[in-house]
Amino acid sequence: MTEISELERQKLDLESQKLRVWRAVSEKKRRKEKAMKEMGELAYLEMRIRQLDEEIEGRKSAEQGVPENPV
Repeated sequence: MTEISELERQKLDLESQKLRVWRAVSEKKRRKEKAMKEMGELAYLEMRIRQLDEEIEGRKSAEQGVPENPV
């Protein structure tokens, strides 16, 4: 094999390796973005659950004739 063809082979090997690494990094970034989105959704759902719990408790108290926020 000539020096040039050996260098070209090495270059192709490196380009192939670069592509594999780029795909891995891209996939990790995509997973991280998805996880961040899901964490935001989870936080929103937890907030809504707390709000509904408070509303339920307020309505139960109102039905029983107890003030919502006794002092």
